[in-house]
Amino acid sequence: MTKSIIKKSISRKIRTADFESIDIFVEMQEEIEWSDVREKMDKTKIISNALVLDFMSTLEKTMEELKLNKQISIIKKDKKIDKDFSSENPINKDKKIEKEVEKKEDSGEDFDFLS
Repeated sequence: MTKSIIKKSISRKIRTADFESIDIFVEMQEEIEWSDVREKMDKTKIISNALVLDFMSTLEKTMEELKLNKQISIIKKDKKIDKDFSSENPINKDKKIEKEVEKKEDSGEDFDFLS
């Protein structure tokens, strides 16, 4: 049997009013014994489930005790966007700029890095 210490946490900033928020943080640390990877993953899932339940309970109790309202944000999505390949991703913006620079260098055109 192998022993491992599994440490997991969840934190979330909840907007409670305009210009007001509260941080909710829950952490668990458990020592487990396991003989194979499957057993380790099963025991880790149990810890994850317990952590989520503890977080939800802590969130509800905190909001109730402090008499705070949760502000729910709704985001409408017309089409699926993969964030890794989105042009909004800074890495992809850099790659796009690199490609544009290469094209202009190959064509001999002048280009402005600031635009």
